[in-house]
Amino acid sequence: MYMNADLEVKSHKTWVTNDDAVVNFEGHYFVFVTIPGNKFEMKEVETGVKEKGRVEILNGELFKDQTIVIKNAYTLLMALKNKSEE
Repeated sequence: MYMNADLEVKSHKTWVTNDDAVVNFEGHYFVFVTIPGNKFEMKEVETGVKEKGRVEILNGELFKDQTIVIKNAYTLLMALKNKSEE
């Protein structure tokens, strides 16, 4: 059986990162950005389409001039949240 079809696809530019860079914590999605002094800050992101190891960041313009950690973000989350209470 053969079929001919015309597909119409919309394309647009968007911000994407590795899915390893995005962590889910308490029902929200976060990325880590680097800050001076070899430190990291956790920032909330709005995610969109997830496909083939990539995830769309809908509010990506907020990170335009920042460096996002793209590997081991989950390890950073565990280090941040598993500190002993003093």
